[in-house]
Amino acid sequence: MACENTLNPRKGNDILIKVSNDFNAKAVTFSTPDDKVNFVAHGLINGDAVAFSAVTTTTTVVIDTVYYVVDKAADTFELSSTDPNSSAGTTLVTIDADGSGVSIKVFREVASLTSASIGLSSEEVDITNKNSNQWKELLNGAGVKSASISGSGFSSNDFSQGLIDSLFLSGEIREYRLYREGAIGASLDVSGDDYFQMCAKITSLTYAGEANQAQTIEISLSSSGTVTQNQVA
Repeated sequence: MACENTLNPRKGNDILIKVSNDFNAKAVTFSTPDDKVNFVAHGLINGDAVAFSAVTTTTTVVIDTVYYVVDKAADTFELSSTDPNSSAGTTLVTIDADGSGVSIKVFREVASLTSASIGLSSEEVDITNKNSNQWKELLNGAGVKSASISGSGFSSNDFSQGLIDSLFLSGEIREYRLYREGAIGASLDVSGDDYFQMCAKITSLTYAGEANQAQTIEISLSSSGTVTQNQVA
């Protein structure tokens, strides 16, 4: 009898961090002899989540469906219909006919923060003058706005931990979603989820753990550019 731990450290009010793979709106081709997806210098890694739109000829790759990258090479990769980092393992997709498609943006969960804060700040521009009747006045719509996120929790799996490490060490700015009550895994659209979306950089990263206890992660991110708040209906 196989026994599995079905628990997840994420609670209902945790902050879920999801990151985009930065492989959006790329024209790809599918080849049937080797079940490959072809795109020169795609930059993906094994375990990345991908999806496609406008798929032609090929019928085994379904539009708006999340797949996972496996057996990647510099210009090609194969698809798995299940997350190779989960208990389900790899389920390779057989390409039934040569075809083409366009990649679409997918966000993959990398961490669940059980203790977290999201800070939004807006710099004030003081325009108080002698005509202000002794009351402080600010310039409407002006000032630098930013967001910062910090907290502690758990990386989702070994793949997610490695991806976080890589993004921190490279200093790369990626697009993130921060779900206040998000669904686990990779998804194009999760009903009822409320999230902030932004480009951000990981500014600090700490791992901690003791014997017989789960390893925890402490992470901070700082926004770069526009921050939006979204409700998926």
